[in-house]
Amino acid sequence: MFERYGVGSSMGSITHQEYVHAVEKAKGPTVYNKWCKCRVPAIEVLAYDETYQNSEFRETALKALINYYKDKQQQQTQGGRPDLGSIGNAIRDRAGSDFSKDMFENYWLGKGDLILSQDRFLDIWGAADDFDSKGMRRKGTEYILPNGAKVYAKQINFYKSDVYKNAFGTATLIFDTNDVVVGFYDYYNFNSRTSRSWDAEIKTRSVREASRFSNAMPFRIGYGVVPREIFTSRD
Repeated sequence: MFERYGVGSSMGSITHQEYVHAVEKAKGPTVYNKWCKCRVPAIEVLAYDETYQNSEFRETALKALINYYKDKQQQQTQGGRPDLGSIGNAIRDRAGSDFSKDMFENYWLGKGDLILSQDRFLDIWGAADDFDSKGMRRKGTEYILPNGAKVYAKQINFYKSDVYKNAFGTATLIFDTNDVVVGFYDYYNFNSRTSRSWDAEIKTRSVREASRFSNAMPFRIGYGVVPREIFTSRD
C-alpha cells in the first residue's frame, strides 16, 4: 500500500505512485523536496502551495523556472541549437552544413574530443571518393601499429564538399594494406596554415581571435584505427 501525500492544494492527497507519474508528465523543471524526498514540479510550488510563500524552497523553484524558460527561448531563437552568444551565433550562421555547425558548437563550447558514428564515417569516406579521388589513390605515409600491422595515412582534401569543407578543410584517412579505409582523424582548430587560400586563412584567423571571448577549445575527431603518432600530433 502506497503512502499518501498532500502535495499542493490543487493536487490534494495522492499516492506516491500517482505523484511520480504526475511529475513525469509535468512540463518544465522540477525541484527536490526534502520533505517527501522526491522531485516536484517547480510550477506547483509557486502556484499552489502557500506553505512555501516566503521560503528558500520557493526561491529555488522560481530560479529553476526562470532558467528553464530562458534556455528554451534561446534555443527557439537559434533554431533549436544552443545559444553561443552574439559572436558565436554569427560565426555558426556562416558555418554552412549542419555537420559543420555541430563541429563549431563543440569547439566554441569547449566540449572536447569527439568520436564519429559509423554512419558519419562511411559518409566521409564516400565524400573523399567523390571529391578527392586523386588523394585517395596516392601513396600514404606508413605507420606500424603496436600489433605489428601496417597502415597508411593519406591527407584528403574536402574543400569541394559542401558538407565537410568548413568542418575539415583537409583531414586524414587511414588505410590498411588492402587500401581499405579503416580510420579517420582530424584536429579541429583555427591555427594558421600556409596551405590555405588567402581568403580561407583570413576567415580562420578571424575566428581564432573571436574565440578569446568564449570557452573555445580545439579537439580531436576520430574513428576506427588511428596510429598513436597521428592521434597525439594535434595537427
